[in-house]
Amino acid sequence: MRCLTIHNYYQKRGGEDVVFEAETAMLKLAGHTVESFTLHNDDLAAKSALGTLPLTLWNGQAHRALHDQIARFRPHVIHFHNTFPLMSPSVLFAARHARAAVVMTLHNFRLLCPSANLFRDGAICTDCLPRTIKWPAVLHKCYRNSRSASGAAAGLSAFQQLIGGLNAVDRFITLSRSAQNQFLAGGFPADRLVVKPNSIPPPPEPLVREPREKLALYVGRLVPEKGVRTLLEAWRRPEAPQVPLAIVGDGPLAPSAGGSDGRIAWLGRRDPAEVHALMRRASLLIFPSEWYEPFGLTIIEAFANSLPVLAARIGAAGELIEAGVTGATFEPGSAAGLARAACKLFDAPDTLAAMGRHAQDTYRREFAPDRNLERLTAIYRDAMHDARKYPSTISSWVSAQTDMGAG
Repeated sequence: MRCLTIHNYYQKRGGEDVVFEAETAMLKLAGHTVESFTLHNDDLAAKSALGTLPLTLWNGQAHRALHDQIARFRPHVIHFHNTFPLMSPSVLFAARHARAAVVMTLHNFRLLCPSANLFRDGAICTDCLPRTIKWPAVLHKCYRNSRSASGAAAGLSAFQQLIGGLNAVDRFITLSRSAQNQFLAGGFPADRLVVKPNSIPPPPEPLVREPREKLALYVGRLVPEKGVRTLLEAWRRPEAPQVPLAIVGDGPLAPSAGGSDGRIAWLGRRDPAEVHALMRRASLLIFPSEWYEPFGLTIIEAFANSLPVLAARIGAAGELIEAGVTGATFEPGSAAGLARAACKLFDAPDTLAAMGRHAQDTYRREFAPDRNLERLTAIYRDAMHDARKYPSTISSWVSAQTDMGAG
């Protein structure tokens, strides 16, 4: 199978970048012929929000470049990951013009919400979900705390719906049933939405297995929607476990992370090898996210390292964790609930150890690369079978753009 994978890299490397690279490498390793088409948001550094808007709505250069690569490579499947903001809807039209099967992974909620996370002012927000024009996001400056930037993001969403760009996609991949439900509520077609979780390669085996420490670990961005404030408040409560908490990550809440509590250590951003090593030392990963997290890559990284997880019962975490087997859950935003649940787990070390073993079994069964490859290629085959005829009302205009680029 010839596969063309497509991604717009972020300025700060994140989980979507990791998944794009891992799945591309996985397909190559399995013997498929794979090429990639990528852009990078570092190119935005010299542009204002208004200067970015034309590219966000229609990037003719990206359209022509992708058209030329498709014409040369002749892929069976074109798989989009992130296209925001540089690629624009133009790349979807280039893909459909080629008559290849088109697949898109919905890593976040950008197509429903300009801020991409359905979260505002410390709480879940679905004000924009049913709207073609996402004007509440502009009103509240949801994207980058800027009305102009929010307007550009909202304009992209409206323009994409107006011109039918998403009609080019034969299969939308959501990462969890929770995320799928949000896209259904946002009007996405049920017959083209499928659920496929992410995966990660198995972590390297340590040369020497050290015993677990009585240590709790948080790994992730230090932003409000990740529940960092709830975690810090929980660890300061009298009912919290009297064990160290290590916080790995960076973000706007970093300066206050840990405060004066000597049990809380902020370790900053660490490379993947260091994170794996910390996961092999700790006894419990805490995942206090308070938004509809589409997936939890950190959770399956913990599972792969035999580390049980205590998570807020919201978004994908409630699906990934089997309470009492691979970890435990608590009410989102409840510092008291988090503290009590953590204390209960640390008071039962044998139970924690058993949960860790079950967690690793779950990783091997559900989230290892071979299972991901099986699921992904099945989606590709279905998309190839059902590839839709190009339905846009502006197809003649797009064809003209393509012909100009080819010339």
